[in-house]
Amino acid sequence: MKMTRYVRALLLLAAMPMSCSKDSGIFVTPSGNTEDVMVEIRASDGDGQYPWWSYNRDVTVVTDARDMFFGKVSMADGASASVAAVIDEAATTVWAFRGGQAETPFSGTVSFSVPSEQAKTGSGSAAADIAGNMCFCSSAGKFEPGQKSVSLDMVPVTAGIAFRIYDSGHSAEGESIRSITFKADGGVPVAGTATFGLTSGSGGSMTGGTDFLSLEISCEMTVMHGDGCPSEAGMAIFPVMGLTGKAEITTDRGTYEFILGSPADISAGELHTIDLDMSQADSSPKRKVGILGDSISTFRGYINAGYGAYYPAGDVTSVKDTWWYKLIYGFMPNATLDVNSSYAGTRVTTDPKYPGYDFVSRCLDFEDPDIIVIHGGTNDSNNGVVLGSYDWDADAESLNPDHFRTAYIRLIKTLKMHYGDIRIICIVGDRLNSGYADSIVEIASHFGIPCVNFQNDGDNIPKVSGSHPTSAGFDWMADKIWSQAKDYLK
Repeated sequence: MKMTRYVRALLLLAAMPMSCSKDSGIFVTPSGNTEDVMVEIRASDGDGQYPWWSYNRDVTVVTDARDMFFGKVSMADGASASVAAVIDEAATTVWAFRGGQAETPFSGTVSFSVPSEQAKTGSGSAAADIAGNMCFCSSAGKFEPGQKSVSLDMVPVTAGIAFRIYDSGHSAEGESIRSITFKADGGVPVAGTATFGLTSGSGGSMTGGTDFLSLEISCEMTVMHGDGCPSEAGMAIFPVMGLTGKAEITTDRGTYEFILGSPADISAGELHTIDLDMSQADSSPKRKVGILGDSISTFRGYINAGYGAYYPAGDVTSVKDTWWYKLIYGFMPNATLDVNSSYAGTRVTTDPKYPGYDFVSRCLDFEDPDIIVIHGGTNDSNNGVVLGSYDWDADAESLNPDHFRTAYIRLIKTLKMHYGDIRIICIVGDRLNSGYADSIVEIASHFGIPCVNFQNDGDNIPKVSGSHPTSAGFDWMADKIWSQAKDYLK
């Protein structure tokens, strides 16, 4: 850390008018007369001295704080000074000194606070955010009778935690971070006020301490895929040995919890980095899955009461036997069904037999999905629907709903337009003719959507009748979907 040379501040002392220029230090004289007394202020990073400032005034109060900082300095002789400062640069230090008359010992105390509620400035640097609450104090120094100068070495009081937030998979990729909270175990105070002696540099007991810190995000922070460019946020904390606790990250989707079980020793002035991989959270919001399908994905009681159902049938006697239930509740961690919009006999394209119930017409049935799995095309293939051509540029409403390729493209565009950054997975059934199967694969590839293809897997998927798998067939399907698309389903 280095001391900023450029300070712009307002210092207030009751009944004590004063002024200072833009680049000057900040001075007040609550009592006494110490002409020619020199106070030298130094701060060290362990490798050498930072630039120092010198002032020949009775009391020197220097604050370097981000936004608005309020501090109280109490002197041994009863004099006091209050300070409020607005600083252009992110804070690195906060300190206060008093040089009394030659025969008056240099003594006094200063209180430092780490707030439980902190705000991120948008600097993009965890170190800069933490620096706003980093505090330093004097290790020693007093005036002896007749002494005309004193040197004060600065030592750090607080430390910091820097969170590196990213997503190794796709659990929270693209979500906006709203707030971060850290709660320490065992009643360890991580926020509050501590008093330090200016003469001895020793710390007193912390008062009003709390065991949690909350960081409000006042800038745009997005969860990124991979740890190459993580979002970073920082919190100030008092030094502590063996720190454990729980971190919570709240996004626009929900709250992710991380248990920090490995004890961390955090020394004064130290920045301790903690990686938080959203895909490895100890708990996370339930991922809501929507199913859009035909008879293969139905089960009476779990679809709209007005929609036709094929299942239960054969040995698929429970909803737990279906492929989608096995996938959501058997493979996916922390997932739940949003809506199953499946209707027996329907096509992706329009169908006079089921007017208004094609896939595009039903694709807005969902409530609040995170993922939509599309299993369709079997009835289009069975009825020889015209394949048509690929039209990537037309608006969804302009695409022909009667041709398979344009209807499927219209379906994808409608879902994306209505649900935003929804994750979509396309399923190719094992009974589709090659033209329809290849079309789904091509369309999914164009939009960057995972596609699980069962076209050549008929022997692995036994049937109740026609295109309808048995419970064992659904087992095989769920397992393959999970194995090929788990990064998007987690």
